[in-house]
Amino acid sequence: IWPIPLFAEPAQLGEMLDHKQKIVQTDDDIQLNHDLSAHFVTKYDEKSYAKLLELATAGDLSALDKIGLLQEAPLLARAGIDSSAKLAELGMAFMKDSNENVFAIAANNLGELRKFTENDEKSRQNLKKLSANFARPTFAKLGWDTVDGESDSDRERRSTALSMMIYGEDQDVLTEAKRRFETQKLENMSPELRPSIISAVVRHFETPEQVDALFDAYRATSSNDLQMDITIGLTSTKRPETAERILSTIKNNSIIRPQDAMYWFVYLIRTGDSREIAWQWLKENWSWIEETYRGDK
Repeated sequence: IWPIPLFAEPAQLGEMLDHKQKIVQTDDDIQLNHDLSAHFVTKYDEKSYAKLLELATAGDLSALDKIGLLQEAPLLARAGIDSSAKLAELGMAFMKDSNENVFAIAANNLGELRKFTENDEKSRQNLKKLSANFARPTFAKLGWDTVDGESDSDRERRSTALSMMIYGEDQDVLTEAKRRFETQKLENMSPELRPSIISAVVRHFETPEQVDALFDAYRATSSNDLQMDITIGLTSTKRPETAERILSTIKNNSIIRPQDAMYWFVYLIRTGDSREIAWQWLKENWSWIEETYRGDK
């Protein structure tokens, strides 16, 4: 039995858990692991959890305590201790939070639910609507473009909100993303927004000419950041022929460096539309992968 610092309120819970079990009677609100100071995950009863959520949304918890609630929820869900449905409730509770880390983790929690909707179109559309509703107030407030004196937090939240709005297929946002792609040079786009803009265009407005132009830009640029954004964008494709072109290009080290090939493959296989194509390619090209990467650890 290890002694575990609790960092708890109320005081009668004690500073340390040094027994296998400890039972305390209290009418006070309960919180453990203040400011993520300890190394454990807390499963609260429904009453205590509801009170913490009320405090969090009222602004009466620190950013670290909010992050604690958000980080613990998917861990409890994956362990089968809590329902994954709680991730939606918890995520929406922080849709207007001004802290970029809290906002981003709340968005990630909603993203965690996507794996449950891959084979259920109705559920997927509902989650897209929920994701857009989550992001809309923040994106409406911050807009597309940075302003003088803007904080890093605002820039980060804008990027997260745009990504969620695009996943939610907000038509005004998709139309504006297409306009910016067609009228701005990739190098001149906001680095925070560029991968989302490219992804939106490839996923919803893809043409062969756009794909050619993006591959040309990938070859021509010396910017690793721009290459990564193009990788993220092109692998968002819904079209089998584009996925097959990407996979055939992976083996061409005059275009894609061997150390970058894994990014193309991982981003492609995580997209439901291209997963089967990527999986078949992996099996058919396993000997090439072994030969190319056998010296890597």
